[in-house]
Amino acid sequence: MANPSKEILSHVGQYITPDEWYELSQAVNAATNRHSYWTHPCGVPLLVRTLGICFCPLIYVAKKGNEKIRADVFASPVVQALNKKGVKVKDWNPRTKFSAGGLTIEVQ
Repeated sequence: MANPSKEILSHVGQYITPDEWYELSQAVNAATNRHSYWTHPCGVPLLVRTLGICFCPLIYVAKKGNEKIRADVFASPVVQALNKKGVKVKDWNPRTKFSAGGLTIEVQ
């Protein structure tokens, strides 16, 4: 039986180099680390320090963090270079709260 993930990656590999994949993943990871509610002083650290009493800032930071992560990723040089090549990196918004969302790649 064929592996659909390998087929998809081999197809997309015609348009995106391994270095670009690496740079894109690094940009996403850096943005996530920078704006994560795990490291923000008003996120999880505040929740732990107050023994769970102060949780509203965590919710606010988590909601705003996704917007900041998206902005950082789309402003990264690798996404700009891919867009110029005709490879569109787009945001995928989840339909339910149980789906994390992510990025989609369209080749034109």
